[in-house]
Amino acid sequence: MKRVMQDSPFLYEKIMIQQLAMHREEKRREKNFPNRSEQEHFVWEMLYDNYVIMCEAELRWIQQFREGLEHFKNI
Repeated sequence: MKRVMQDSPFLYEKIMIQQLAMHREEKRREKNFPNRSEQEHFVWEMLYDNYVIMCEAELRWIQQFREGLEHFKNI
């Protein structure tokens, strides 16, 4: 059980890194932007910006979580 708990945040981190890269690339390619009005284009840009912000926040949380787990390493 202890091993699973240690691996889980790192798997989640890998997933979040992949999600972050995917959302950045989708925005760069303007995946959902073709033939959109100026307002719709703005909405899609804001959505992708929010996806990126959420992924970055999760990655910061994972780092804090990992640092917090270090306290329990020798228990």
